[in-house]
Amino acid sequence: MRVYRKFKLKNQANSSSNSAQMTALTLTKMPPFEYCKLFCRVQSELKPPFFIGSQLRGAFGWALKELSISLFDEFFGTQNAYHRYRFDFALGQNAYEFSLYLFGKAAQNAQLALLALCKMLAQNGLQIHSQSVKFKNFALFINEQLCCDFNAHKSGFKSTDFSKIQSELTLPSNFTKSVNLTDFEAEFNAKFKQNANDNFACGKINKNADSNPASMAILRLLTPLRIKKNNVFVRDENLALNDILKSIFQRQNALFELDCQKNPAFKGQISSANLHFVELVRKSSRQGTMNLGGLLGQLHLSELNAQSYALLRLGELIGAGKSCVFGLGKIAVLC
Repeated sequence: MRVYRKFKLKNQANSSSNSAQMTALTLTKMPPFEYCKLFCRVQSELKPPFFIGSQLRGAFGWALKELSISLFDEFFGTQNAYHRYRFDFALGQNAYEFSLYLFGKAAQNAQLALLALCKMLAQNGLQIHSQSVKFKNFALFINEQLCCDFNAHKSGFKSTDFSKIQSELTLPSNFTKSVNLTDFEAEFNAKFKQNANDNFACGKINKNADSNPASMAILRLLTPLRIKKNNVFVRDENLALNDILKSIFQRQNALFELDCQKNPAFKGQISSANLHFVELVRKSSRQGTMNLGGLLGQLHLSELNAQSYALLRLGELIGAGKSCVFGLGKIAVLC
């Protein structure tokens, strides 16, 4: 179920309270962050629901528990904690295509996660309208490299024979990739030029008649962003760039086990926004009904510095806000 509520943020360009400025810490001291991306494309005429995050996470959990209790406990055992994975997908897809990102130590378990995805799709199935639907044709990739092109008809697969699935997997010797915040800082310096007023301009955005003239970047919220303030989820103009940057910074520290007591010297403001609130409802046999609503739309950003830009770019990978394991908090930086 989806409930929409539209609003526009007030112009925050002159609001110092919403300026994302924090205590300095050099990003160059951060180590490279390791991760792994698993991608799945299912061949089926079945159209997925608008939001597939709850469906995927639940089915993946059951399959993972059958393969490894210890990894299941690591991924699902602790509530209200940062977990080192997240699903990634588009809302309202016409076919099942999704990614599963593994972060830090969890990236070393890519093989088990791949097997769990295979088991989920071919053997256990996804719960659709109270029925378990199994898929007979899908492809799995690890870091853009094909590792399983599964076709049940060609392989003579029977749902009780999981060894057939395992035999279909071809895995690379190295599961992990790395990302470094200093690379994003260098990208920032290459993209933006400082003018006489100590502001920045991005040619692509400023040439766009539909963009805000003060913008140097656009931040798109592609799946609901869930940010809490004073123990309440933000639904209106109370959203500030500082809230988003802080959530990404906290996720970074937890996912990659960093002991950063101080936040980097972020700078930046929301100059204008066009957002709406979407309420998503998750039904779980264990936890009952849960609301997973958040903000969708886009923010025009101004006065960014390299640190805030780098963290937003990292947020494209690890997500922002709460409930990222369900695929929420997916963002994109455009400039």
